[in-house]
Amino acid sequence: MLGRPRYLFAAYVGRDVATEALQKYYKEVTIKFKLDSTASIWGFLHQDVFALGVVPRTFVRRF
Repeated sequence: MLGRPRYLFAAYVGRDVATEALQKYYKEVTIKFKLDSTASIWGFLHQDVFALGVVPRTFVRRF
């Protein structure tokens, strides 16, 4: 994904829609890691990078 899609901007679509879209993304998308450190994975899972109150660890699951 290049850049941040408009539907993740709370100012553009509203906070509720942006939050729901991000939750759906984390639930449905397969994320593959190619990292040298588990610290990077931990950072991804525990940071709210979109400032919507959504952290990936809540929705990402093991397959």
